Amino acid sequence: MVRPVTDDDIGLKVLREAPADTTQAIDIVAIHGIGAHPDDSWCKNVGTAENPQWVNWLNEEAMLPTVAPYARIMRYGYQSQWFGEGAMRQKASTVARRLLLALQRKRKECLFRPLIFVAHCFGGLVVLKALLEAQQDENGWPGVFVSTTGLIFFGTPFRGAEGMTQMEMLEAARMEYRDDEVQPEVLKILEPGNEFLQEVVDQFGKTRRLANMAQVACFYELKSSNVGKIVGKQDRTRVVVSESSGCLDLSDATRKFSLSRSHFNMNKFRKPTEEDFETVADVVKDMIVVSHKLVLARSQYDGKYKIELSLRGVPVVSRFVHRDAEMKELEQLLLETSPTASRRNIVVVYGLGGIGKTQLAVEFARKHQCRFSSIFWLDGSSEASLKQSFVQLVQKLPRDQLTADIVEMLDHSVLDIDVVVRECLQWLSVPSNHEWLLIFDNVDRDPYDKDDSQAYNVKSYFPHADHGSILITSRLASLLQHGAGVKVGTVAAEQARAILENNAGRGIEGESAIKLRN
Repeated sequence: MVRPVTDDDIGLKVLREAPADTTQAIDIVAIHGIGAHPDDSWCKNVGTAENPQWVNWLNEEAMLPTVAPYARIMRYGYQSQWFGEGAMRQKASTVARRLLLALQRKRKECLFRPLIFVAHCFGGLVVLKALLEAQQDENGWPGVFVSTTGLIFFGTPFRGAEGMTQMEMLEAARMEYRDDEVQPEVLKILEPGNEFLQEVVDQFGKTRRLANMAQVACFYELKSSNVGKIVGKQDRTRVVVSESSGCLDLSDATRKFSLSRSHFNMNKFRKPTEEDFETVADVVKDMIVVSHKLVLARSQYDGKYKIELSLRGVPVVSRFVHRDAEMKELEQLLLETSPTASRRNIVVVYGLGGIGKTQLAVEFARKHQCRFSSIFWLDGSSEASLKQSFVQLVQKLPRDQLTADIVEMLDHSVLDIDVVVRECLQWLSVPSNHEWLLIFDNVDRDPYDKDDSQAYNVKSYFPHADHGSILITSRLASLLQHGAGVKVGTVAAEQARAILENNAGRGIEGESAIKLRN
């Protein structure tokens, strides 16, 4: 007897948190099938009928937590009963939308953490539908599609279930329940040849032609199930999801495994030494190994606006003084915020002079250059130096993407500096060119200081289109009016010594070092 699904069972439930001190964290989300309980679906009784002892391999310490030690393990629950009191009235698309909302809430602090789905039966179709919607609306569901690196399906009927026809299931259910207690809509997607099912599978197949696609493993059953007893007392023992239906596609990109189990038992394991569990464990391990590499590879830009990073003329020190907290803030603001073509990210790194703002920006550029189509360094110490930086910038741009007037100026080495600035801002404003990063370094002159002839308003040099990313280093906290801020403050004695040595260009020894430590 299936335990009723209550309100407390619905939604994403964290079974095990990822270790707080790891950079290798991933999310694993398990989704059950029709007529199953969100927790019981993954449980095996290792006791007796009179004294049951349930093992849930998702959170049993010796099982999935050992296989995936850096994973946050969750399961998603929804109302899955389609007959009897409390029968569900929702379709796969409805459940998929609710799943996306739940993921959005749970992953808002880690949008681009690798994500692996484990799904049984109908749950696999929900996952496909959710991923398709996330791909089609990446701004609405940031991070879901691009972070999904692994999909494990147990008996998902990609070409329909074969045990009983929809009419047979409805007939059996209505023998036991009133018509208003039976919801036939959910069964339609399980019919072989169902139009919605075919469309979802076909559309997802097209996404797999993209580079760096998610790894997929499909498990199908070899033993028959008594599907008749699901809804009535009739005996109808048949295979529900065969190899032909349970494999997403026939390509080598999909790994396929048979299990000597029935449909309703194939996603339950009693101990880590079971052969079937060991097979599943190997699949999970393989997916984890490549998960972070896949997410990184997908984030690397390789389009027509790609320009290699150059730090020529940028003040780079021989030894970078690490500021882990500030770097993490920068990464969250410039990388983990949903990248869009219609909204610009602006971050101001501010603090006292000589404290390491420029070097933090340099290290960020070096570390994450592959995430941007281009990174341009602009000397913002004065308006004249800033304009000269644009002259250097325009010479790096592809000639076939520039106007004829600028190309002619470049050919004759006669440049009108204001025209150059306009050309660069226009190039950065092209709608399809939105993955660049501009770094305005040392913007320290107060634009309201009327006595400073080289003071200027940095916003006047922002591209006109509302896209791309801008990083400003400055002593002026007032520039926070333009965007989010990362404060570079005081440091520990050893870090302070390293900063002073970098600024001085030599080591600090003897009495000076003692004073610094004290």
